[in-house]
Amino acid sequence: MLHLKKIIVLLLLSVNVFAQNKFNHNPQAFALNSKAFKLLIAGGDGTMLSKTQFNFKVLKILDSATKIEPLYISAHSNKLGPLLATHQNAKALATVKYILSIKPDDLNLLIKQGVIYEVLNKQSSAISSYKEAYSSAINLVSKGNRKTVRNDLLVAYILPFYKNKKSAIDYLSNISQYFKNEKDMKEISYLKKLIELGDYNLEGKKKVFNSYSTL
Repeated sequence: MLHLKKIIVLLLLSVNVFAQNKFNHNPQAFALNSKAFKLLIAGGDGTMLSKTQFNFKVLKILDSATKIEPLYISAHSNKLGPLLATHQNAKALATVKYILSIKPDDLNLLIKQGVIYEVLNKQSSAISSYKEAYSSAINLVSKGNRKTVRNDLLVAYILPFYKNKKSAIDYLSNISQYFKNEKDMKEISYLKKLIELGDYNLEGKKKVFNSYSTL
């Protein structure tokens, strides 16, 4: 039931994100990114295009959006999955580095950068990206004095990439002593189950690119 509720919430958030131009993007760029967003969420366009052709089609739309609005972060970010799917790995790395130059504190982007480095077989660079994300998350926990469980959940989310699943599960078990209200405990339990069931080989890690936005 908890898993189902989470899915419903995420779906509602996706609809809300898609429906509103909250950050006053160029209307044409927003329309193009929204079109790509819908295609990516649907996983196809209802035609007989191959997966490669579909991804190139999405990339063309997103390139048009970022040509109009070069600083449109989510439009650039939405390119990462299709770039990897079309084996444009070096371009994917250049893209995530560009986004990080605009938004250097985005820990999810650091995780994505690490995965791209793994695809490129640059393991030491991948570990450096994961370590940077982990260190930043730990710093957020220290600054927040555990007033919210959110930062600890972020640390646990990063740990399977940086270290392994066991370290993440152990971390979640340890922080349970600090959070006693029902909502926080459910969040900890839910993430623990997701990590336990998660696959953190390279193909599993690539699933981080299955998140899209029009913000």
